[in-house]
Amino acid sequence: MLKKWIIAVIGLVVLIPVIILAEDFGKIEGTVTDKKNNKPLPMVNVIVKGTSLGSASGVDGNFVITNITPGDYSIMATMMGYKAVTKSVKVLPGETTLLDFELKESTIELGGIVVTGTRTPRYIKEIPVRTEVITARTLG
Repeated sequence: MLKKWIIAVIGLVVLIPVIILAEDFGKIEGTVTDKKNNKPLPMVNVIVKGTSLGSASGVDGNFVITNITPGDYSIMATMMGYKAVTKSVKVLPGETTLLDFELKESTIELGGIVVTGTRTPRYIKEIPVRTEVITARTLG
C-alpha cells in the first residue's frame, strides 16, 4: 500500500510540471520609430490591452513582450508627445510575432491661463483661488 502511494506521489511530481508547461506561450517583439524621421524612440510603453503584460522600448527602439498566451490581441504603443497607435496581432504558441510601430508627434494642449491685474494691493491669503505674483523683476 505504501509503495503504491509513493509511486503515485512521484508520478504527480513528474507530471505536474509537464502539464503546466504544456501550454506554450508566444512572444511579440519589434521596433518603435518616429514617423517623421524614422529614428528609434526609446522609453515607449508597449502594452497588451486587456492584460497586465507590456514592455518599454530600449534606447534602440526595440521591445520584447514574453509569456503571452496564444490568441488575438490589441497592442498599443504610447509615449508623451506622440499619438498612441494600436495594432491587432495573432500570437501563436512557441512563435515570435514581429510588430513595428511608427509614432507621429502630437501637440500637448494645456488648460488656459487667466491673467488678472488689480490696482489695489491684496494679500494672497485673501484670494480664494491659486495665485502667482509676477513682478517686473521676474519678467526682466
